[in-house]
Amino acid sequence: MSITFDKIIQRWAKVLSVIFHPLLMPLLIYSLVRWLDPYYIAPTRADNFVFLLLGINILAPAISMLIMIRYGMLSSIDLRNRKERLGPYLIVIFYYFLSYGMLRWKVYELPK
Repeated sequence: MSITFDKIIQRWAKVLSVIFHPLLMPLLIYSLVRWLDPYYIAPTRADNFVFLLLGINILAPAISMLIMIRYGMLSSIDLRNRKERLGPYLIVIFYYFLSYGMLRWKVYELPK
């Protein structure tokens, strides 16, 4: 019986690790804000800007990591080897700074 319990725990841990993956956190937080605040009615241009930021923070790092796997810089998407983690971390930090710059200097003009 403990073998099946261990398998259930491992599956739940895998599900939680996928849901709370660092690449998905911006989308999760945005969805949580939209769900919790019933008065949040964003203009379409603001939503477009948010989706652009989500694309930069989710899709760009994921595609960058897949390219790194394709060219042999990473062995897998799991990043189990500690030495392989530096490159993806630096790439994600770059995309976060890019997003910060877009928010700070308002590259995309938001309605007032």
